[in-house]
Amino acid sequence: MKKKFKDTSDFYNKQGYYAWDHQSFSQDRVKKLTSELIVVLAQNKKLTVLDLGSGTGEWIYQISQRFPQHSYYGCDLAEKVITQNKKNKKNIHWSVQDIQKTSYKDKMFDVVIAGEVIEHLSDTDSFLADIHRVLKPKGLLFLTTPNLASWLDRRMLLMGLQPFSTEVSNLSRTFGRESFYKLLLLPSKSDSAGHLRCFTKKALFSVLSHFRLVPVKDIPCHVHNILPNKIITRLMPSMSQNILVIAQKA
Repeated sequence: MKKKFKDTSDFYNKQGYYAWDHQSFSQDRVKKLTSELIVVLAQNKKLTVLDLGSGTGEWIYQISQRFPQHSYYGCDLAEKVITQNKKNKKNIHWSVQDIQKTSYKDKMFDVVIAGEVIEHLSDTDSFLADIHRVLKPKGLLFLTTPNLASWLDRRMLLMGLQPFSTEVSNLSRTFGRESFYKLLLLPSKSDSAGHLRCFTKKALFSVLSHFRLVPVKDIPCHVHNILPNKIITRLMPSMSQNILVIAQKA
């Protein structure tokens, strides 16, 4: 019998997808996010850093061990994960929160990180408005999300299939692209990843700017370490699998 979910909170507590966001340290996306963040942390003496949708917290914990002079906060909707984080990673301020609208004070953070979370949210407007609220003047947002204009999504649309970065149900990620999963010998009943919102680079830049989060740098990246992704990320960045954007509060 397929799982049923009462609401978004129930979905993420049962699925635990927030907990997966930063676990694959070998991913191109995570490597590039880490590299860009390290530059900022190394150049400053004392920053306050927030990781939204921190999951197991292992990624931000490793960062905090390398740069202990800064203050770190992590929040997630999955209560079980945050409870475990509080036991094992006590140098970080953990809390269970709906990241679409947090309880943090105004102008509290120098840096906010949102790695692969915006695509999971129904209310992206409240999410971005809240990030602007909690950032200090000229504070930085590091955000990554799948690219709806990626080479793979374009190809799937041409074949009449549901784009890979999108989903139509919380029950399974395979609806509308069953033949794609069969072709790649992937599980035919794969659980949903909970993708609700999809962005092209142009759309992402536009909505960020609307909420006075001005993009200052973007870096093409990918999650799946396959040859087409490597080549296209390097030669055709507009068609990369994922987008990494650094934006500054205006």
